[in-house]
Amino acid sequence: MEFGHAITSLASLSGYDLVVGADGINSFLRTHLIGRFGGSTSQLENRFVWYGTNRPFDTLTQTFLANELGTFNAHHYRYAADRTAPSSWSAIRRPWHRAGLDRADAAGSRRLCEQIFAATLQGQPLIDNKSIWRNFPCVCNERWAARQRRPDRRCGT
Repeated sequence: MEFGHAITSLASLSGYDLVVGADGINSFLRTHLIGRFGGSTSQLENRFVWYGTNRPFDTLTQTFLANELGTFNAHHYRYAADRTAPSSWSAIRRPWHRAGLDRADAAGSRRLCEQIFAATLQGQPLIDNKSIWRNFPCVCNERWAARQRRPDRRCGT
């Protein structure tokens, strides 16, 4: 058995009887075997960006805010004693445009999010980590196995 092994080619799987891919939304296996899984991907309308902050949160926290620009959401979780990140700061499509986030550069986007969530951040800045606004992906599979073997009749199964 091997754990924590990154699969970078389908050829590297030859000789294995079973491969379990638990590699998240950007799964190499699902991407390369999407037809066998009956998979599809699409983009949802909501946008999100990842920022960090030095403001600690004790637990996973959701912050919903509504203002003249629209409704915004942030979820935050601690990954170190003094750091919370990544945090997802999201906006539904219309407020994202209304706030000018579709036209803002990286620094302007971060500053606007700091202003919107000022009370939540309690004076702490957001930390940029090549943070870009993206759409949430929707990943679906009809099947969770790329190939099913016939039972081995010699074993009586």
